[in-house]
Amino acid sequence: KRAEKHLQKSSSAWTDEEKLPHYTRVIDCITKFPPQPPMDSHASDLAATAAYRRGLSLERMGNRAAAAQDLFAACSSAPIKAKYAQEACMEVGVWFSRQSESGRARAAFGMAIIRDPLNDRAWSNHGVMNQQMGRFDEALVSYRNAARVQPLTAVNYFNMAKAYQDIGGVRQAIANFRRAVMVQPDYYEAKASLGGALTP
Repeated sequence: KRAEKHLQKSSSAWTDEEKLPHYTRVIDCITKFPPQPPMDSHASDLAATAAYRRGLSLERMGNRAAAAQDLFAACSSAPIKAKYAQEACMEVGVWFSRQSESGRARAAFGMAIIRDPLNDRAWSNHGVMNQQMGRFDEALVSYRNAARVQPLTAVNYFNMAKAYQDIGGVRQAIANFRRAVMVQPDYYEAKASLGGALTP
């Protein structure tokens, strides 16, 4: 009950600075006292919602490291169907990626996929992180899933082609560069890569 009241109070606050203490109280009400609520419980949803909103506030205030911590908490602890958690996973995954933390970014995009297996951006980003980590087979699986979910997104085929190039799969790379160009004829990077792959 107290957590719900603080979440309601945060809605009537005007600034991020005014909202932060309410979000913190919601999280403390639920997480500081054992036992921890089950993941799909109302209490868990309240705490994850507060963590998500606090993360967004911290991000707007320029505190990216603390924001990432809260967004990751929302991503990993919210009920499975919570839409805000999907957004939190994507946001924190991108942030970790920009910080060159490929492993943590990969984990965040993996959680986004678990929450929504039809999120082609999550599959694609998951593939990019796998590729950066040298996990080329896993990258190819992710890119194939991205292309299956969204067959009209050229970058999915382009990424797949690049992963095939990394493992010496010249034929497969050429085929996927061609697909990328077929889907998006003005994709100049794919055209240039196709030309390079066709040149002995």
